[in-house]
Amino acid sequence: GSPFHFKQLIAALVANGYRVVAYDAPAHGLSGGKRTNLVQWMHVLEQVMQREGPLYAVIGHSLGGLNAALTLARKKVSVPKLVMLSTALSAPVFFNEAFRLFRIHPVVMPPLQELIRQRLREDLEEMDLHRYINGIKAAHIWMAYDTTDTLAKANETEAFLRLYPSITSLQVTGDGHFRIMRHEAVVQGILRFLAEKTTAEAEGM
Repeated sequence: GSPFHFKQLIAALVANGYRVVAYDAPAHGLSGGKRTNLVQWMHVLEQVMQREGPLYAVIGHSLGGLNAALTLARKKVSVPKLVMLSTALSAPVFFNEAFRLFRIHPVVMPPLQELIRQRLREDLEEMDLHRYINGIKAAHIWMAYDTTDTLAKANETEAFLRLYPSITSLQVTGDGHFRIMRHEAVVQGILRFLAEKTTAEAEGM
């Protein structure tokens, strides 16, 4: 992935007066390396936010959405608004879905989890949004998901949203996991969400 995949959304944001900071994560786009992981992603996003901030919002797709939420929960950074598109809510669940999709035998999962613990000094089970949702340092959260998504399953997202009704959401159908950020209703939904006054902004008026 790279910022190129967000080009429609970036163009819409710029056209509406926002300054957009887009970057290639490690092992993505023009960045070096062949491998990366969520622990590294959190460090990188934290550094981007500290260098470029203060930011008004962070937008992430798939594991990038999970990374954004985990970074805001576990690092000393915050934003008024967080947008998550087709977000993987749990790294272990996302791994299992990827294994199923690519027909990899589940017997591989336990040794993989141990390898992750050894290499990252981090338990894969900790990379679960349910553990951190109340600690995410974003005043408002907006999510979009697709009912035909085969990786970030709609039923799992809907179950998550029922647990956290303060999160605003949009459901679309037909774009699956990867094309959702180009969906016109999603782009317009993000613009409306970003344009809404936060509580702090309203009190300052």
